[in-house]
Amino acid sequence: MTTTRGYPHTVVNEGIGGIKSAGGLANLPDVINRYPGSDYYLIQYGTNDSLGPLPVPSGQGLNPGDARYPGSFKDNMQRIIDTVLSAGKAPYVAKVPFTLSGTTRNNLIRQYNVVIDELVLKNGIEVVPPDFFSYFEANPSELTDTVHPNGQGYQAMANLWHNALTQ
Repeated sequence: MTTTRGYPHTVVNEGIGGIKSAGGLANLPDVINRYPGSDYYLIQYGTNDSLGPLPVPSGQGLNPGDARYPGSFKDNMQRIIDTVLSAGKAPYVAKVPFTLSGTTRNNLIRQYNVVIDELVLKNGIEVVPPDFFSYFEANPSELTDTVHPNGQGYQAMANLWHNALTQ
């Protein structure tokens, strides 16, 4: 980004292993307070939300006030977006990556990715989400286990973010 834009950029990873979108929401005010000069937040949750035996329901097609909306992936992600916007920052979201954990989990992740599209549209987010699902589905050898990228996979994610942010 520094080379592309011609000025310095800092990216800080505030991800916590094993955390779900609800945990990310709970931690977000502290993250915002730690980085008051940050203008943009790159957001990617869903892999851990999709883990059984009780995965987080997607909330696909639902809206606030609908019976199954509270606590859904869509609800959590909308509240993350709202928190970032309330702090005067820009939220950018990514598609949830493909896993090697099987069809059932990936089908739920596909629903999460439809939710991401719904939220991008609803919130007028101008950056097209990097599609980590399609990338890792086409490049499964870049996963070290069923869900975690290897070095090449993480570099690919950085490149996909770069491409999304510079379009």
